[in-house]
Amino acid sequence: MTHSRDISRRRVLGMTGAAVLGAGVLAGCSSDDDGAEAAAEAPPDQYAGERVDGPTLVVWADSARVPAMVEASAAFTRDYRVNVRYQPLAFNDINANFQKAGPAGGGPDLLDGNIDWMGTLTRSGLLAPVELGTRAATFDSRALGGWTLDETLWGVPYAVESLAVFRNPAVVPEPVTSWQQFLELAPELTDQGVEYPLLMDAGNAYFFPGILTAFGGYVFGERNGQADVDDVGLDSEGGLAAGRFMEELVRNGWLRPGVTDDVAVSVFPENKGALHLTGPWMAARYAELGIEYVIDPLPAGPAGPGRPWLSARGFMVNRNSENLALARTFLTQYLAATEPMRTMARSLAQESSWLEARTGEDNPDIAALSEAGAEAEPIPSAPELATYWEAMGNALTSIVNQQQGSDDAMRGAARRMRNAIAES
Repeated sequence: MTHSRDISRRRVLGMTGAAVLGAGVLAGCSSDDDGAEAAAEAPPDQYAGERVDGPTLVVWADSARVPAMVEASAAFTRDYRVNVRYQPLAFNDINANFQKAGPAGGGPDLLDGNIDWMGTLTRSGLLAPVELGTRAATFDSRALGGWTLDETLWGVPYAVESLAVFRNPAVVPEPVTSWQQFLELAPELTDQGVEYPLLMDAGNAYFFPGILTAFGGYVFGERNGQADVDDVGLDSEGGLAAGRFMEELVRNGWLRPGVTDDVAVSVFPENKGALHLTGPWMAARYAELGIEYVIDPLPAGPAGPGRPWLSARGFMVNRNSENLALARTFLTQYLAATEPMRTMARSLAQESSWLEARTGEDNPDIAALSEAGAEAEPIPSAPELATYWEAMGNALTSIVNQQQGSDDAMRGAARRMRNAIAES
């Protein structure tokens, strides 16, 4: 069994900024009762290091990650005489609240977020570009690529993650390296009483690109190194093949609807589950429950390796910040260095986007997840990605629940994406 430390269970991506309704804006960005109530219920602010007599940078950050960020930022306060005040929020509330506060000039100086937010925020004119200079060479190029739009860098990544297969070694002793191998193995597993040969949240569009690409499909094509939103590939030959593969899995009972991570941890100990396609957030949970697992890459398909999406968490700068120069200094001169990045990576138990911070990593789960994600590609940063989540999620739900043939479902998803993009 591999072991892991405190990997945060990241909620599924998909709220790219199209859904901005909900929580009130925190920290003085709204004076209404809802905002006051939200602020009152929020965790207390945390400062990095001792308070100093100097300016203050305000950072909206995922409450689960604030302690690691505080630890990594303490030296900045000491060396630059600048306070760094972290305001903890639920992760998706950061995006929603900033889209409400930002246009009016409110919000934090910096915000913690994911690359699939970036396209919508830049289109709205809410982010300031950043420049890393020679330090860019020390980052995972995929992470920087994900944070780049129109040849401009809009954030500084600090962690990367992608999907993997958690294998039950008592049921499947060796890695399943191809989907064809899985199709040959699955009947044997069911004959042995394995009820769930493959477990995954099959209706979740975030999980699909790792299968889609293995069959030659794609979400967007590529032009000049950027997503080509005029080239939607869900109904390409490879996209249709991926849909038919999902349909075959469901028809044979090898993939079931309604599977959650909770289902996986309940059936693995009883050897009723074989492979669990999921994210790094499950490593800590499996380890804490004492469940045996091995982390493998996603199986390859007829078009080659499956390429799941690479999620890169990072910091963005509010274009309307009154401390714009200080915010950029914090990101590009301080955080973009080995010790702060290593401190954060160790505290979060995640793979760092800073290559030198990966040296000497003593967490075997992170090493295995890194290997499993070697073929991962950055989530497209184009704002038009917002059209994918609902269209593909509905199509997958139809396929998995056998409500619609896969070809019709895939073609319908592609058509809805194209229509939405044309209207945007």
